[in-house]
Amino acid sequence: MSWRKNENKKIIRPSGANRIVVGKKRNRSKPASHFRKKIIVWTALVIFIGVTAYVLFFSRLLSIGTVSISGNNIVKTSDILGVVRGDLDGKRLGIFNDRNLIFLDESRIRNDLLDKFKQIKSVDIARKFPNKLQIGIAERKSALVFCGGDACYVVDSNGQAYAPADFSVSAFGEKNLNVLRDLSRKPIGGKIVLDSGLLQFVADIKDRLKQDLGIDIQQEIDTPALVSGDIRVQTSEGWKIFFNQSIGIGKEIEMLKTVLNDDIKDKRSDLDYVDLRVDNKVYYKLKSS
Repeated sequence: MSWRKNENKKIIRPSGANRIVVGKKRNRSKPASHFRKKIIVWTALVIFIGVTAYVLFFSRLLSIGTVSISGNNIVKTSDILGVVRGDLDGKRLGIFNDRNLIFLDESRIRNDLLDKFKQIKSVDIARKFPNKLQIGIAERKSALVFCGGDACYVVDSNGQAYAPADFSVSAFGEKNLNVLRDLSRKPIGGKIVLDSGLLQFVADIKDRLKQDLGIDIQQEIDTPALVSGDIRVQTSEGWKIFFNQSIGIGKEIEMLKTVLNDDIKDKRSDLDYVDLRVDNKVYYKLKSS
């Protein structure tokens, strides 16, 4: 009996003692290992954020080095670049460089170009990573000069007056444009927009007279009022022609051709005016009559 009890004690005690010792060693090593891993992860994260912020905001990697201009024919590229570079030479909030592609103020560049150059109709800006800026320019096409009251303005092909006319400088081609003068002398106020159909009618008069009849007209063209549709031109020969938009330029040219070739074929030098404003009828006056 005593031998069996001693044998049981020898088996139980070493086994129990080993379990207690091993368990204590594991509990002491886990917290230190976990803390070291956290330190490594946080340190790597801070370094990554710092490097990324430096590359994006402060390094020269995203600093605009090339500016390309396209679409301009009248406004000089050098003048456009001068305005753009002036907008890039600054700092946002006194810290971030405006030349940085991320902090680029597109609206400021666009507004400055539109304010500086009235010939520019629209500006398209595209960022090309990492350091290129592309600027597309759309220019206005001047159609004529409109004078009303005591003011004259350059009007584009859409009928919008966009700049005061200055014939001495002719920055917008004023010297080569037709001048449409409103004889009612109604003061010009607010935004000026002319009917695109009227603009085309005036342009067609000049072109068709030259192409179909070999007649040149003077630069200045009159209208008693814009709403009337009446257009009066003076030929280089000294006599006048009265048109009306409602009749149509094609029919009026045919009517004029008929009267010049038949009724007043030999009296052209004595002409005062030819009136084409009534459909299917032509009135004319001779200076001697």
